[in-house]
Amino acid sequence: MKRLSFLLPLLALAASAAADGVPPVRTANGLKLPAPAGFEDVADYPDVAEIARVVNEADRENRTFANFVLVAPVDLDMDANAKVPRKLDGRICDRTFFRELARQFSDEASQAKLDRTIEKGVRKASKRVSKGLSESFGGEVTHSGVRRLPVHRTTPRSTHFSLTCTVRTVDEDAESEMLQVASCAVVWLRGRILNLSVSTTIADAEEPGALDAALAKTRDAVRDWEAAVVASNALLRIEGDPVSDPSELDAEDAMAKREGGNKLLTARNVKKSGFDFERLWLDVALGAFVGAVVALVNTLKKRRARNTP
Repeated sequence: MKRLSFLLPLLALAASAAADGVPPVRTANGLKLPAPAGFEDVADYPDVAEIARVVNEADRENRTFANFVLVAPVDLDMDANAKVPRKLDGRICDRTFFRELARQFSDEASQAKLDRTIEKGVRKASKRVSKGLSESFGGEVTHSGVRRLPVHRTTPRSTHFSLTCTVRTVDEDAESEMLQVASCAVVWLRGRILNLSVSTTIADAEEPGALDAALAKTRDAVRDWEAAVVASNALLRIEGDPVSDPSELDAEDAMAKREGGNKLLTARNVKKSGFDFERLWLDVALGAFVGAVVALVNTLKKRRARNTP
């Protein structure tokens, strides 16, 4: 296995990007954050960027590092965002912490309680979002019927899941009901936690195959985005997949322990301190749904433009 200095490739990449006029890669919680394939930063689209600003201000539980919008010609409006729960912003944790976090999310005994907590939290956040959108865009948004789907993918460093939610909108006196779909990956990377999510909105949830298609596209996009983010931050230059390579994971865990010192979050010390994993998963879910409103409002704006003579 060949290991090279990580600094030289980074310098070469930066120089190449500058020469080609490529925007610099964003950072998130101390990590490099490339855009998902086919997506572009909303900063390049002022109308969408303003939507993202209003929506992100309503998300008090998470820090949003970036929003991206799908620009390739597809049949779905899709939004991607990278967030971190504020409780973990800037914190370093080892792999035992992530394993406990993932275990708590999949614990059957606490599923019903967690689902009730998430639905209550989403309704509360929905009111904040609706207020901001009403003031900026003249539309109202309410969420109901939150459904958390079972974990569909796990790796040694990530847990992937999807959520759906019924969304009722009032836009220029026209009411409509749609289904919001968000697929997420909670990723442990170099001792940091990062929540990557891709979302879309289905205008007619009863259309045969519509939900399956939306789930497949958002899940594939998140899976590929995770791989790109992990590769961009890999400590070792290895052959194979750094998402699950044991040598890469061991190197990152050792790095986390060095950087975290006596403030390192581990499964043992967070249990002793009463760390609330349920609240943390609520924050993750809120971030996914609040972020998904960007795709929703973008869909409404396009519909409004089509209906304007």
